[in-house]
Amino acid sequence: MLISIMTSCASRGSASIAVEKTLGETLDQTLSPKFEGANSIWDSVEIKANWFTKNLKPYRNLNQVPKDFAEFYAQFISDSIFQLQHIAYDKLIGVIGHCDTTIRFTKVNWEYNNWDYTKFFNEDNNTDNIDGWDNTFYFTNKRFYYQFRLKEIGWIYKTGFEKIKGKWQLTLYDENAC
Repeated sequence: MLISIMTSCASRGSASIAVEKTLGETLDQTLSPKFEGANSIWDSVEIKANWFTKNLKPYRNLNQVPKDFAEFYAQFISDSIFQLQHIAYDKLIGVIGHCDTTIRFTKVNWEYNNWDYTKFFNEDNNTDNIDGWDNTFYFTNKRFYYQFRLKEIGWIYKTGFEKIKGKWQLTLYDENAC
């Protein structure tokens, strides 16, 4: 297995985001973030995460997840072949940050991941009663993003999907294992 080891996750910084709009797109269609000013993979993660949440309100109730995305995600985490076919590797910012190393994901070293974000909401389909966690998701008809934050530690997951040519594709995967 080929992996690329980068610098420490200690260099995570915030960066501003610029959004590029192509001719004929409406505000609700997919817009592409520009990675100007990204000095590290962590800057790119922040730019992309900010792009996913820009001008959107956070949700915590799973009943608000769009049906087409819920159906897609159920198959994405249960079928390894389907998962590999629904990762936009040319757009993917995929990374696991360990305390002393960073592993960047590519088509060569992606490993099947069946982690189900919906299991981390309580029986009322929200996170208000789960001590220590601040889990939210954001969406439009072309983007879906979820983030999990352990209040005393920081971000654990930042994961984003874009609808590209009518199909949901993973384009952001950030797991902080530090």
